[in-house]
Amino acid sequence: MCAMVEELFPNPNGGVNKPKQTRPRISTKQRNAKAKSISDEAVKIVWDYWVKTMGSTRAVLDHERKVKIAASIHDYGIEASCQAIDGCASSPFHMGDNPQQKKYNGIDLIFRDADKIEGFIQRSQKRDAQQDFINSPRRKAGE
Repeated sequence: MCAMVEELFPNPNGGVNKPKQTRPRISTKQRNAKAKSISDEAVKIVWDYWVKTMGSTRAVLDHERKVKIAASIHDYGIEASCQAIDGCASSPFHMGDNPQQKKYNGIDLIFRDADKIEGFIQRSQKRDAQQDFINSPRRKAGE
């Protein structure tokens, strides 16, 4: 019986594709170590940008959010961290156009790990490239 099952499902996952390989998440200890080298002013710049972009005027900058923002600044810089925020803001799904009608645009999501940050940065750059194409003088001239 087992031999027949092995013939039907040679993949050890039972014929199912392997799960997506992701980078391991950074530990809290590692994130805290990175955050220590970043100034409060730099964190405040990114925080204020997130508040303005997402319209979350009642949100509070607590220790956990500070650390996540600072770790992102450590790895990517202020400008790229703001681009990640723009990338999230440009996603209809993350801004509430989803079956749950819930916004998924928090600091904890945007700066969760390198895959999320890089994905949102890439989304922002793609959006900027599309906007550049739309606004290009050649396109407006009808060429």
